[in-house]
Amino acid sequence: MTITRDKSNLRFEHSFIVNTCIDYVWNFYTDIMHLERITPSQMHLKILSTTSSELHAGTLVTLSGTFLFIKKTWKSQITYSQKYKYVDEMINGPFPHWRHTHIFVKLDNHKTIIKDEIDFKLPFYLQGRIISCYMIRSLKRIFDFRKNQTIAFLMEKKDENNI
Repeated sequence: MTITRDKSNLRFEHSFIVNTCIDYVWNFYTDIMHLERITPSQMHLKILSTTSSELHAGTLVTLSGTFLFIKKTWKSQITYSQKYKYVDEMINGPFPHWRHTHIFVKLDNHKTIIKDEIDFKLPFYLQGRIISCYMIRSLKRIFDFRKNQTIAFLMEKKDENNI
């Protein structure tokens, strides 16, 4: 995990390795339903609408969920998609800026690195060191949970499909 700050702009990076081939990981992560599977239940994440069940450039997604104790609706668009990398950017939601880059790197035929890079800016009323530290800790907990859920789900499917 890496965190960088530039005034009110923040960057959070998280990565982990799964013992699954990159194509299987890619298919899982580009299926919109993966979001509900890997998000902590206390966030109450729901997919309200999407223009496609498969995430690709141009896909619009509207979500609702609780973050920083506030229930919010969040609209994002996939602004970039190329094999093993895509970017979602918030159009409307709780932050002035949110850009999430998803990167998948093949280590070998049965190992993949999953890397998340999030560039974001806190709302003006949440500026400050204490809030930004809390936000980073929250993201770390969320992405550690996502890591564990992803590994468990992919391993279960791998066993079911003898991958």
